[in-house]
Amino acid sequence: ILKGIHLLPSDYALAQIEKTWSNIEASDSVLTPTQCIEALEHIGTQQSLDMLARIAEEAAGQQKYLLVPERALRAIQKVSLVGRDGWLVRFLQQNDQDRHIVLRAIDMLGMTGNRQALPIIQQFFENHPSERIRYIAFWAIHNICKATNEVWYNGEEAGSV
Repeated sequence: ILKGIHLLPSDYALAQIEKTWSNIEASDSVLTPTQCIEALEHIGTQQSLDMLARIAEEAAGQQKYLLVPERALRAIQKVSLVGRDGWLVRFLQQNDQDRHIVLRAIDMLGMTGNRQALPIIQQFFENHPSERIRYIAFWAIHNICKATNEVWYNGEEAGSV
């Protein structure tokens, strides 16, 4: 049912997905979270984006749903990043996140071009033990600065901005 639910009126579809997600613990299928996310991605409304954000928050840090938050972030990225940068910053500030979630969130913040995200990205760039996360943070900072025609990191962009 979840595979085609996006073909129904969005209010009805969202209500059914909400019912399914609220009973996720009772589900015996490991595919149900992914199917809920895919259905919300297909609906693509503001309400579905809000529910995707809630799913990412609820599943973060739960071993049972290890890949769910990152998949929800990808769905948000596909549908719309507009207005999500503040939420992404708060999401990153939550307790320790799985590295896949951190990578996706930092990459998304780099795409938004919002300078308010720079302090948290800078923290990951300077302090995170994972070289991959520091690399993604470097390029996210670079992209944000480039979007505002600013030179960052020892002026390697000087003359080409």
